[in-house]
Amino acid sequence: MQTRRKVMLPCQQTPLTVIAFFKRAQATVAAGLEVMPRCVPLWIAATQLERQGRNIAETRWTYIAGLRFVPFAAALWLQAIEFEAQVATRQVSAVSLNEIAMLHGRWYP
Repeated sequence: MQTRRKVMLPCQQTPLTVIAFFKRAQATVAAGLEVMPRCVPLWIAATQLERQGRNIAETRWTYIAGLRFVPFAAALWLQAIEFEAQVATRQVSAVSLNEIAMLHGRWYP
């Protein structure tokens, strides 16, 4: 008889599991980009992951790298311009995952 694992909603997860899932997703997208560097949806996924991690410098670098590999990708250009506009108007806050974990009373080096 199989036992089912209880699925936790994102709001129920501890910061450690959120960070682990985030790092696993980053590694998966990075591996995909090594195999297919001209795949626009993978570059968009990579930039969205960095945006969720709220790392402005890494997000900017990911957009630049993606635009070097696929310079005529309209969707990537539009998202990069939108991101820079949000940074310029300070709608994007630079909060790291460790700061989020510290807010919950845990810190993971």
